[in-house]
Order: sequence, then structure tokens, then C-alpha cells
Amino acid sequence: MTACAGNRFPFFRAIEGWQALVVGGGGVALRKARVLVQFGARVRAVALEYAPGFSELAVERAVRAFCPSDLNGARICIAATDDRAVNARIAQLCRARGIEVNVADDAALSTFCFPALLCRGALTAAVSTSGASPLAARWARDRIAEALPDDFGEVLARMEAARRIAMRALPDAGKRARALRAVFARCLEGRPLPADGELEDMIRTFSCTDLD
Repeated sequence: MTACAGNRFPFFRAIEGWQALVVGGGGVALRKARVLVQFGARVRAVALEYAPGFSELAVERAVRAFCPSDLNGARICIAATDDRAVNARIAQLCRARGIEVNVADDAALSTFCFPALLCRGALTAAVSTSGASPLAARWARDRIAEALPDDFGEVLARMEAARRIAMRALPDAGKRARALRAVFARCLEGRPLPADGELEDMIRTFSCTDLD
């Protein structure tokens, strides 16, 4: 087994409704704010000026310098100013308050890394190099994207439906696993994707088979 000591463990947390603070208004801050909004966080931003793209986001903006009171109520913070001393101070305050913090260009000060993300329906793939090379993380993410069918989100929706059917129709875990593998292969190989009726038929064929 390959040791992962020193790497960041990839927690997948629901952050919908979390209060998030983004300090900084440049391109890096914009990219990270966009992702937080995408995952349902309530984002506030503080910066002296903002990149044009901020106006397109559902982000509450304050045009001024950062104040420690900006962290009140925040559960997650992005420190992405162009002043390393300010970023370090924000990280220190966040750690003292138990707020998760990501510091742009300084993984050592961060409590979490912002991964290169790929979303296809219910699939979320997150690639991190623990701050060693964001460029390499994006490259790896793009290779994963190339390997997936364009409609993989729809495939996952069909698999979710198949799993519900299989849980009802196949109490035997072994048969259920075989049935779901068959459905998954069908989803990857055939078009159009199977409708509910076809899923029912495919899964129920396994209810009468014996496991060898």
C-alpha cells in the first residue's frame, strides 16, 4: 500500500448553506468564489477592487480592506490577496477560530487545499497535489474528463434508478452486485440509455439465477 503521509485527506463535505468569506478580488479569488457558489455556499467577499466576473456571481461584496470581524459567522475562508502578510494574518485568525482556510499560493498556511474539480451530474472528482503543482492537478483532472463519456451524468442518473430497483428486487447482495455491473456495462456501451422499464427487466432476470 502506498503511503500518503503528508498528503491532504480528501473529505467530501456538503457545504450548501455554509457562510464563506473570500478575501481578495483578483482572478484567483474569482475562480474559488465561483466554485463555492456552485456548491451552494453563501459567499461574502472583501477587496479593494474586483475582477469583472464577480458581478456575475451571487456574492455579497464589500469594497474595503479586510477586518478581523469579517470572519464572524464564516465556516470557510479563502485568503487570496496580493499581500502575503495579509494572507498569513488571515490564516492565523482562521486557525485560532477553527475556520477552514485556503491561502492562495501557500499550502503550508492552509488547512485545506482547493482541488482541481470535475463535475458530471452526481460525479465530483477532485484532484490535488497537496499544493505541489496546481498545474499538474489540472492536467490530471483533464485526463479524467477525457476518459469519461460526455453523458456520464446521465449514466449516473440511470445507475441511481437501477440501484433503487435492485434494492427492492434483489435481496441477495451477490446477485444485486452482478445486476448492477450488467446495467453499468449496458449504460457505457449502448445508446440510448435504458429507461426504467428496461432497467426493471434487466435486474429481475438476476432474481431467478443462481450464483456459482
